[in-house]
Amino acid sequence: MQRLLLGLALVAVAVAPAVAEPTWKLDASETTYSYVCGGDDWIAINGSGNTVSVTGECAMLEITGSDNRIAIEAAATIRISGDNNDVRYARGAKGKKRPVIKKKGAANTVRKDD
Repeated sequence: MQRLLLGLALVAVAVAPAVAEPTWKLDASETTYSYVCGGDDWIAINGSGNTVSVTGECAMLEITGSDNRIAIEAAATIRISGDNNDVRYARGAKGKKRPVIKKKGAANTVRKDD
């Protein structure tokens, strides 16, 4: 019985899903960066006072922090957690007019760049 339980535990560990990681992660403050998304990229920006320009299509843009200024060409999902972040996008990904937007925090703005 003990061997059976050990065997089941090993199988459960072996088939557990891997934790997904961002394609590109920025942990910084008061910096300027640019990045080119390749369609399925997930980018994560963590910090404050960053200015980031993103071209191409991203699956997800995730921002944690405050006072970040992000310009992105296209994203399927934009997720913000923090305060006073400003995100401007040109369009949603995969032919959509706008991305799915999820915001937590105060004074965060996400808007279409005209």
